[in-house]
Amino acid sequence: MTVLRSYVSGAWTEPADDGRPVLDAVTGEEVARVSSAGIDLEAALGYGRSTGGPALRELTFHQRAALVKSLGQLLREHRQELYALSARTGATLGDAGFDVDGGIGVLLSYASRAKRELPNDTILAEGAVEPLGKGGTFVGQHILTPLHGVAIQINAFNFPVWGPLEKFAPAFIAGVPSLVKPATQTAYLTARLVELIVDSGLLPEGAIQLVCGGIGGLFDHLGEQDLVSFTGSATTGQKCTAIRRALVPAALADQVAEAARDRLATVVVGNPAEEGVQMGALAGLEQREEVRRSVKALLSAGRIVSGDPDRVDVVGASAERGAFMAPLLLQTDDADRPEPHQVEAFGPVSTIIGYQDTAQVIELAARGRGSLAGSVVTADASFARDVVLGLAPWHGRILVLDREDGAESTGHGSPLPVLVHGGPGRAGGGEEMGGVRGVLHHMQRTAVQASPRVLSAVTRRWIPGTERNADGGHPFRKSLADLRIGDTVVAGPRQVTLADIEHFAAFTGDTFYLHMDEEAARANPFFDGRVAHGYLVLSFAAGLFVQPDPGPVLANYGLENLRFVAPVYPGDELTVTLTCKQIIPREDAGHGEVRWDVSVANQDGKPVATYELLTLVAKEWPPA
Repeated sequence: MTVLRSYVSGAWTEPADDGRPVLDAVTGEEVARVSSAGIDLEAALGYGRSTGGPALRELTFHQRAALVKSLGQLLREHRQELYALSARTGATLGDAGFDVDGGIGVLLSYASRAKRELPNDTILAEGAVEPLGKGGTFVGQHILTPLHGVAIQINAFNFPVWGPLEKFAPAFIAGVPSLVKPATQTAYLTARLVELIVDSGLLPEGAIQLVCGGIGGLFDHLGEQDLVSFTGSATTGQKCTAIRRALVPAALADQVAEAARDRLATVVVGNPAEEGVQMGALAGLEQREEVRRSVKALLSAGRIVSGDPDRVDVVGASAERGAFMAPLLLQTDDADRPEPHQVEAFGPVSTIIGYQDTAQVIELAARGRGSLAGSVVTADASFARDVVLGLAPWHGRILVLDREDGAESTGHGSPLPVLVHGGPGRAGGGEEMGGVRGVLHHMQRTAVQASPRVLSAVTRRWIPGTERNADGGHPFRKSLADLRIGDTVVAGPRQVTLADIEHFAAFTGDTFYLHMDEEAARANPFFDGRVAHGYLVLSFAAGLFVQPDPGPVLANYGLENLRFVAPVYPGDELTVTLTCKQIIPREDAGHGEVRWDVSVANQDGKPVATYELLTLVAKEWPPA
């Protein structure tokens, strides 16, 4: 007998009793015992707040992302071990790959996205700087900072690897420690996952804790800085991604049922270790009994088309000792019956329901009262639009399948780390965490009102109204080690002539009438005559501020927030002001990103173009 330990307050701790037995879903043998008796949950929360939180908040987003990437790479090396344990939950190798590889993929995806979309800093400045006064000395901006609590993560039994990692990754990137609580039925797999993470030594102490068993009065010890994320059933939050209702045109319902029955008849159920087995066991005998009770409720509104809830042919195992169940397909002739819309059989059970028209299928879908995911299968783009917009308020994700995307699609139930997965479930409209929004969920948004100088110091970004430094030499000659926020060069003027405009038009092929036809240009309500190309203005600006010799600026890789705010006429003179706005060192490279504020003005000092220039700059120059 193995009693699962919890990892709390920096140590592996055994429970105070023998716990509850957890059985192998395939053989019925005891795998482990699970209990949290005697585990000091209040102390675990305190440890996460006092040890894990401060250690994580000292790291930048990029440093945390690098650790998450290393963790994903480490877990890849242990996939076979996790697959083997996953088989004891009743999962086939395909199921295990979905869970294990999907969880590892979440780590790698969040690591990559954090490096691309978040700064190498401990806080995030969000949105534009807002002027709050006429003189420019009082401004505001939102910043996001990590919450100073613990993210309590309660997971379902059907994804013992992916579920915890999906919640852990955004919390860790945000700088918030996690306390993982796995479902009892599959806790032994999650426990081994956390053991691998802890033994790696990659993460700061206190960044992750594990409680196997019940959480007792844990919620009584939560504070305003703590968070709770959970995955549960329809009664506790969200319905599963499994297709429990198949809404088909009523005229085709019998035909669809027959075709599905023929396909289901070929499904091989049994021990996942046996060759040819396509479907393993449910997670446990208790789950099987719960599914059978749900099927009885569903049968009050329909009939069985395929399968038997009480009997199944099993390959390589005992149908009674293991938690096996045949895939069940039901059909109802009364779409208005409440049972198919309200009862969730948490197993291989689906009901075919016929509908008459687009309005009815939308209405029927809404009777489910919210779901993680829905799928629309159609070749009719107009029908797809109507149904997508009709289903969107009730679903966190909608997959539309047609002949074009079917082969490449990830499938109905596949959660993707870059997209939200959850929707308006019965617990109150939460979204499962996808993309950077999952990171921000663990942070506090605060509006900071201050002078430009102070706000610049808080956000580590140059802000208009903050002092510029134009006396330290050309900023393009400075490595990251020497460059400072606010370093500036002012260059120009350069006159734009009619010959310049005509040459640019001939050279590029851009002979749009505003540049070439005086009469037509004057007829345009926005201009007084021929104007310079916007891209000619950008080219002249670059020619003014670029320092041509080899130096620390390694590459220009884009512009952002470009606006042409006033026309440039022949004879106008351009001056450009280039200011270092933000410096983002890269942890794993000899260079970093520098974001420059660029303002191009005419001879009257009026801005004609504004944008942000992105460059890659060496950390040292000359290179070591």
